[in-house]
Amino acid sequence: MATKKLTVKLNEAYGIDNKEYLVDIMVDELGIYIRPHGYSDYSSTDGNGCPIMIEIVNGVPTVIVWGNINEEEPTHRADIEGAAESNRVEEKPAENNAPND
Repeated sequence: MATKKLTVKLNEAYGIDNKEYLVDIMVDELGIYIRPHGYSDYSSTDGNGCPIMIEIVNGVPTVIVWGNINEEEPTHRADIEGAAESNRVEEKPAENNAPND
């Protein structure tokens, strides 16, 4: 699979400013790579690195973040096994504990 690229414009999440932020999203057979413009990772040249990646590790989607451009190793790694739909616990209906009239 050839790498596919999409550039999107995002607005500030909490309306602090009215600026638009460009974010590149690339996809290939190994993962999804996210690069907010102006951000990179340790080993990439400016304008080419992706500080956020999603890959499958042991069958589980895993988010990897390089939160410090001066560190070669990722600063955060989180699998989302707990978010699997098969893990959903159905809530029991609340019991009516009101006194009987």
